Amino acid sequence: MQPMTKWKLKMAFSVIIDGVDLLFGLIPGVGHAGEFIGIFFAMILWGWRGGIYGLEMLDVTNVADGFIPTASLIGWSKKADYEARQLQWHARNRPASSSTTFTLAE
Repeated sequence: MQPMTKWKLKMAFSVIIDGVDLLFGLIPGVGHAGEFIGIFFAMILWGWRGGIYGLEMLDVTNVADGFIPTASLIGWSKKADYEARQLQWHARNRPASSSTTFTLAE
């Protein structure tokens, strides 16, 4: 799978995580449980940077953090890494140029 395709899929899951946080984060009890689940999935998707998602737990009211797409922002911060990997992928998978020799018919 190409690196940018992988990044796009991860971004789609990040948008889903942020959307669920926006829709269900204000329900008492569900908000903080959702933050723990969000941290888990963000770390699976983005590695150690996904732990930054835990900053959403600083908002004990769960009002403001629903409007900040933290998982998506973490994904955008990784885009340059995936673009560099994409260039390397293209360099490795470039078809070898055929060195066909043409001769003139006599």
